Amino acid sequence: MACTGEPHPLHPGGTEPLYRIAVDYCPEACHHKPDAREIHVTYDDRGGARWRSLRRFLPGSAVAATIRAPAGDTSGLNYNIYLSSLEGSSDQDEIDFEFLGHDKRAVQTNYHVGGDGGREQIHELPFDSSDDFHHYAIAWDDAAIEWRVDGELIRREERREGEPWPEKPMFLYASVWDASHINDGGWTGTYHGRDAPYVCTYKDIRVPTLHPNGTEPLSNIAVDYCPDACRHEADAGEIHVTYDDRGGARWRSRRRFLPGSAVDTTIRAPAGDTSGLNYNIYLSSLEGSPDQDEIDFEFLGHDKCAVQTNYHVGGGGGREQIHTLPFDSSDDFHHYAIAWDEAVIEWRVDGELIRREERREGEPWPLKPMFLYASVWDASHIADGAWTGTYHGRDAPYVCSYKDVRVPTVAHSVEEEEQCQDAADAGDAPPDDAAAAEEDKDAGAGED
Repeated sequence: MACTGEPHPLHPGGTEPLYRIAVDYCPEACHHKPDAREIHVTYDDRGGARWRSLRRFLPGSAVAATIRAPAGDTSGLNYNIYLSSLEGSSDQDEIDFEFLGHDKRAVQTNYHVGGDGGREQIHELPFDSSDDFHHYAIAWDDAAIEWRVDGELIRREERREGEPWPEKPMFLYASVWDASHINDGGWTGTYHGRDAPYVCTYKDIRVPTLHPNGTEPLSNIAVDYCPDACRHEADAGEIHVTYDDRGGARWRSRRRFLPGSAVDTTIRAPAGDTSGLNYNIYLSSLEGSPDQDEIDFEFLGHDKCAVQTNYHVGGGGGREQIHTLPFDSSDDFHHYAIAWDEAVIEWRVDGELIRREERREGEPWPLKPMFLYASVWDASHIADGAWTGTYHGRDAPYVCSYKDVRVPTVAHSVEEEEQCQDAADAGDAPPDDAAAAEEDKDAGAGED
């Protein structure tokens, strides 16, 4: 994304709250309150602490936080929030806000490329940064960097041809430390410590979403079986799948998507008594393959006020959770989104995070490129009807409607030459859906 014309916020992919952090040193001096979305870093005779995000973020990103600087005589201290490709590396890229303890009515901005800085600017603030919380934001892409305080642009740097530029993926960091030795106290002042302990508080920290490469409308689909039961209205951005005496249907994207992606759509479940049916939206490396990776939303027809999430790795599932919904999923359209990368999977309903899974060392993780799929089928035989209920069909035909389906951009996908008939060639029936479900559901799922 090139930045031209008037300054703008530079966060095309959006942001989300920072959920988890790592503490690089002195963890007892860093207090993380995830429920309150606050982090408190203390400086006293133990020294300070430094925390960071668990993920790096790509150019085209924005980070932000509200910060209240420590009270009292903070001379000598540096407290900050900044992006860095790796703190301490000799060739790190970095973009930062730094507070210089001897003057709480100022903030310094700077950026480094390949370990070289020297681009400092001091900005006067119209407030004492310790009196209250104030909002600080950094956004950068391949052409510009912007720093904002309380929404006001205080600095903008534009890339000049031939000059170095920070392009490495970067963590978000923050720390409190004694910088008295820098320039013999000329930078932050000399530390006295008469008002220790000093606490710098960060709250409402926002980082880029898991899908930095963006999404685009799904414009073309393939139908794996029973195409007469799947109506694609491309101009309206809608797909309607019908279940009746013909059975159902399954559609999919024509491209696979790589980790680091997000998919989303709005769905209205079928009306009436849908007991026995499974209707869904999910990612799979290849439906019907014995070693498929998969991440899914599944609606269990006997309860339209619930949805199940799950993920599979190499054909193995068993990670089900049932989530109660604050609505009947057939009453109206609601928004469902899945995002995943090499470290995290998230499921959202109407923008609210309902589940987040983080990769644990040594455990399997879905890493294969995946298609987006959706289907409607009769799952009555699973666990003798305990999973989705028993199909009655008294209100057939049943129509599940998908609209505004969004998938990762071409740049973050794998083009498919083949038509993926491997799983569909078995015929018009959906035995692969049923087989994939068997390992999911022993009389339901794990409670959320």
